Amino acid sequence: MESATKTVKNYIVPLPPLDEQNLIVERIEELMPYVDQYDKA
Repeated sequence: MESATKTVKNYIVPLPPLDEQNLIVERIEELMPYVDQYDKA
């Protein structure tokens, strides 16, 4: 497992700006009740 961790550490993962990350989180939080409702069905 350690070798896999070292391999992943060599990759650069682009992230959106923090403002956009926050908008994504807000949207996910808005949609989670629908996911929860579907999960209970």
